[in-house]
Amino acid sequence: MTSGAVPDNPFVAAGMIEDPRLFVGRKDELYAIASRMKGDQPTSINIVGDKHIGKSSLLHYFVRTWQQRVLHISGIAVDILNRCQRLSDIVDIANQLAWIPSPPPKELGKVLPQFLDISQNVRASEQATSPYRKYELLNIPINALRQLGQSLALTKNARVAVSFGNIAQSWLTILETAQHTLNEQAQQSKEI
Repeated sequence: MTSGAVPDNPFVAAGMIEDPRLFVGRKDELYAIASRMKGDQPTSINIVGDKHIGKSSLLHYFVRTWQQRVLHISGIAVDILNRCQRLSDIVDIANQLAWIPSPPPKELGKVLPQFLDISQNVRASEQATSPYRKYELLNIPINALRQLGQSLALTKNARVAVSFGNIAQSWLTILETAQHTLNEQAQQSKEI
């Protein structure tokens, strides 16, 4: 090797390691993530470090191979969806649930994407430039929540029906209240 030359490093990956057989040596970190997610009070986890030390590979491996050990993915998702108390909480829901694997667990498979779509429609409403336009755009997620509530009432899984049905009703109340306020603002500004 000539001076100044960098030796070939077999441990530097060209991107995220996706093959679980190539992922080794992070057992303590994996247990730490799992224990924080499985607890009675699941906590946030930050994975920080320099470039190319395996942060993305660690999370990818965890989600793909350890998801069966995190028994409460559905419960955590329900809790996050349930915490929404304001329009801004609903707008941010996609960021809050970004850690859930794709495709989501069977229990969340059909319901979660609908809540994410509703969240995106609320975001579109929030980005409108006038109260009346925001009011109009809220009709889309409001109608979607009504339809979701009706379909959940017919589902065979009572736990899913109750959990997600309550969330849909709560979100519907938030959106209808916001729409009422926007209607008043539009009328005061003589927009309508």
